[in-house]
Amino acid sequence: MYEQLSTILMVLALATCIVNTAFSIVAAHHGLGEVNADYSDSEQLCAARLLFISQAFGIVGAAFARISVALYEMYLFGSSVSVNKKSRTWLWRQLKNHKIVLWVNVTAQILVNSGALLQVYLQCRPVARQWDSSVQGICVSPEVHVKLGYFQGGGGQYLYRLDAFSIADVEAPSSPDINDSPSWDINPFRDAAACLAKTTLLGMLAAPEDYSYTVTPLVIAWTIEQYLSITLPDQQHSAQKVEEVAILGGGITGLASAFYISEAFKDVHVTLYEASSRLGGWLRSSSVDVGNGKVVFEQGPRTLRPNVPNGLVTLDLLDRLGLQNDILMTSKESVAARNRFIYYPDHLVRMPGPGSSLLGVLSSMLSEPVFQGLLYGAMTEVFRPRPNDIDDESVGAFVSRKFGPAVTDNMVSAVLHGIYAGDVYQLSAKSILGKVYKTEEQYASVVLGNMLEATRNDSLVPLLDLHMMRYLKPFMVASNGQPLPGTEILAKVRASSVYTFKRGLGQLAESLESTLRKLPNVTILMNTPVESLEMVAHGNASKVQLAPKSTTQSAARGLTHRYSHVVSTISGKTLSSITQPWNCLSPLAGTPSVTVMVVNLYYSNPELLSIHGFGYLLPRSLAFDQNPERALGVVFDSDATIGQDEIPGTKLTVMLGGHWWNGWDTYPDEEEGANMAKSILARHLNIIEEPQAVRVALQKECIPQYTVGHASRMRRASSSLLDHFHGRLRVAGNSYSGVGLNDCVRAAKELTMKLEVDSKATGLEDLVAGGETWTRREKGTREWGYS
Repeated sequence: MYEQLSTILMVLALATCIVNTAFSIVAAHHGLGEVNADYSDSEQLCAARLLFISQAFGIVGAAFARISVALYEMYLFGSSVSVNKKSRTWLWRQLKNHKIVLWVNVTAQILVNSGALLQVYLQCRPVARQWDSSVQGICVSPEVHVKLGYFQGGGGQYLYRLDAFSIADVEAPSSPDINDSPSWDINPFRDAAACLAKTTLLGMLAAPEDYSYTVTPLVIAWTIEQYLSITLPDQQHSAQKVEEVAILGGGITGLASAFYISEAFKDVHVTLYEASSRLGGWLRSSSVDVGNGKVVFEQGPRTLRPNVPNGLVTLDLLDRLGLQNDILMTSKESVAARNRFIYYPDHLVRMPGPGSSLLGVLSSMLSEPVFQGLLYGAMTEVFRPRPNDIDDESVGAFVSRKFGPAVTDNMVSAVLHGIYAGDVYQLSAKSILGKVYKTEEQYASVVLGNMLEATRNDSLVPLLDLHMMRYLKPFMVASNGQPLPGTEILAKVRASSVYTFKRGLGQLAESLESTLRKLPNVTILMNTPVESLEMVAHGNASKVQLAPKSTTQSAARGLTHRYSHVVSTISGKTLSSITQPWNCLSPLAGTPSVTVMVVNLYYSNPELLSIHGFGYLLPRSLAFDQNPERALGVVFDSDATIGQDEIPGTKLTVMLGGHWWNGWDTYPDEEEGANMAKSILARHLNIIEEPQAVRVALQKECIPQYTVGHASRMRRASSSLLDHFHGRLRVAGNSYSGVGLNDCVRAAKELTMKLEVDSKATGLEDLVAGGETWTRREKGTREWGYS
């Protein structure tokens, strides 16, 4: 009976798998997993619907096959077969005499897979939301799928292993249907690891609030790839061997990538292509002679924060470069750390922060117009949860919904002017607000969520941040809080609010360039933009072919070069324009950038400022007559970066433009920019004397804007990179996962770590797989040097 039932179930398993395959093929025909513009939205919805149906047949087929295996085991145990002496183990005898073990497994498989099948159809209400996220409804948390996956995978692996071990040991010479010496490739540890990886990855890839058609193809594709990466390590290694690497772009991300890769792969040659005549990208520090001494002007970023974990990655890099003695710190107790201002409506208003008393904060909130609506919004935002159909929204829409439009226009817009120079009503809340957006998702309230989080003994942290912090072992501290050997740089900056270098942040780029030029396995090509990039066949493998255009270096002019891997740190828009086939990376072109004019001014009078601090920002709600120049903010450099200059004085930086200049074809020239900056200072700070030195720099398209839908675009871009370049083209830089210098250095480090383990990656997989995955860490732990 067992043999007949086993045969029937195996035939049913084959039939259901054929149906499953058929639906998957038709789904692929309609563009399953594709993001190419050739497939319409209706076709992609059709593909997701077909995939939904094929899922059910896949579950049923797997269940039939597993139960068939168990029934065949029962047939073997009940038949008159001889057994090898080496097989007469206690375990085998127990299994032979107690077939109930297999009956329990068969029953468990039926129940678990029936539950999985029901879960496929009941996970969303209505069912149509499974493949169409625009349908109004609700989907259950994918945590249920993950737990069910453990049971499915674990039970199946157990039956497969039981089947393999027993049949390999059983002889049945009287039965011609049973092979006397079957060949088995058994690695239970490997398969168990694959099972765990599969189910864990399901949880990482699925969006917590939805399991719709935008997620399902990614889950399946990444599950298959992860399984193959574990079960077929040799094949994957040979296909992804790092032989030679090209890096596009000589900004901070490109320089850091070249440093990390050349250090990790000492036998691999690294070629860095830079389109301009200088390295460092937007890091632009200059030492200016003002007559009786020199001062440092920053025309890009000017300070770094020792935050966790991105700041620790940068500190690790500084330690390797030997820059410990060149660090200039701004103490947490300094006036710059304590005093940060917003100008509204016609005067500077100090923001709550270190050193602020509760009474002073309350008084300010009740009397200053800039705080209008904040207290009422904070007390009532719990009654304004996020609608179920919102996956992403602008920061302005989010803050206005929770706290009121006045808070958005008066305060939040000013903060984003200082970080992104961007429009608060265009920037993505999901990509920028991080933990705040996650807290509202989990508790339906930001204020209540933070209050509840404060009562817990653990805190919510991004899973990827936790992994990075644990990786940074050189920055661990002893249990008594003292630094371990080699961690002096951490101890030095822990007490600082921000820090810089004696010659400005450009010193970091200079140090990286100097180090790289000394390495025998690194070549730097200046004035060498890359005009095209495509995958080509190269023997039995594939490589990425570059066509650079050189104006000065004949070694690269007019030639094509092939590399096993290419790392692009140029903007996503530029990369999209040079890749072949044309438009294959179109999602990368969806990230716009803004232009900022930076005006540095030095005054010999050190007592010029009547108020001191880091500086002030200008909100979008400021009346036009208070900001006709469309300035973004003013930095008091002489307060914020003490110790760079040879002589005393007052040093200021005015930032103009940003999103205010979107759509402009021409920009102010240097003289106009200087006059605009002086007008701002005269109106806001009553500074009317002429500066002793002025420097003006127009930084075109310098800050990428993570507009609404950024995370979704990066998912599609990651899929396109894998489809067209199979892990050989990877991206990093401020177009993707963070616009700050610390973000760029971390991106370079993570990209190199993935090259080291030789996994197929794009540089965007963290945004796809882990950008929405959070975990909890016990409060007060000091495993990475910060509590």
